Amino acid sequence: MNSAYKTIESEKISTGTVAGSLIPETVQFVLEMVIEQIRASASADQTHGFFVATGRRLAALAQLGDLSNVEDIELTLNTVWDRMGLGAVNFELDDHGLDIVHTGLPSRGSGASEVIVNAMPAMLEGAYAAWLESLTQEGERLRTWLVSHAGSRVELRHAP
Repeated sequence: MNSAYKTIESEKISTGTVAGSLIPETVQFVLEMVIEQIRASASADQTHGFFVATGRRLAALAQLGDLSNVEDIELTLNTVWDRMGLGAVNFELDDHGLDIVHTGLPSRGSGASEVIVNAMPAMLEGAYAAWLESLTQEGERLRTWLVSHAGSRVELRHAP
């Protein structure tokens, strides 16, 4: 028996499972470790690219199909975000593009770890890029980028 096992047994430290399922604190801890390892092993551009790609993968789980009305897209995506406990989005359309205002994200003020808070903007960038590109007509050259991130609010822009 190793010393870590003895410590867990003698101090009755939770091993992170309840009836065979991982508890949220364990999942968060492992996620933080993975994010920290990525940041330690990759350049800033590579790290950003990884989280954008992760956001694109997330977007693939909720296809928008043939939606074309901004209100319907917003409602659909807010259903996704609500189920995940990750806030809500508001789209503001103008003549040159789309402002994406995402609020209610985990923040330091709400007790979320800095590691997770800092990964969210790039993940949202990837998710919104994928969703909006899926609705774009062929030949249109639009991109999505981060405008600002403060607390539980992220603003992005989708435009030429």
